[in-house]
Amino acid sequence: MKILLVSDTHGETELLLKLSKKYQDYTKIHLGDRGFDKSLLDELGFIYVDGNCDYGHNKDKILNIENNKIFITHGDLYNVKYDMNKLYYKALSENANYVFFGHTHFQINIREANINFINPGSLKDKKYAIITDDKIELY
Repeated sequence: MKILLVSDTHGETELLLKLSKKYQDYTKIHLGDRGFDKSLLDELGFIYVDGNCDYGHNKDKILNIENNKIFITHGDLYNVKYDMNKLYYKALSENANYVFFGHTHFQINIREANINFINPGSLKDKKYAIITDDKIELY
């Protein structure tokens, strides 16, 4: 499993373009709050959800990547700025192995009940995540 994980770009396209080129053979995921038209993500081959600052109603997705069930969301609908309870129970109900979310701009890599919760932070602040097999790296 090779994933480039970004969120909360808020208009930062220069670094997004560089990372997209560097990790072109990775599955690329954007977790919302783009700050630009989603057609760029389509052009770059990203899977994405809409954040609270985006136009759109594409808030959650379930992905299956190499026998891993991954729940992706921006996080605003689950109040992740206050606690992780709603997100945790949603992950359990989906039988997810991974949960990728954004919204807080803070990087998180925690494991609870055999579920990996990962927030790459804000790309606007030059933060992102790379997942290769079972290795999770926050930059």
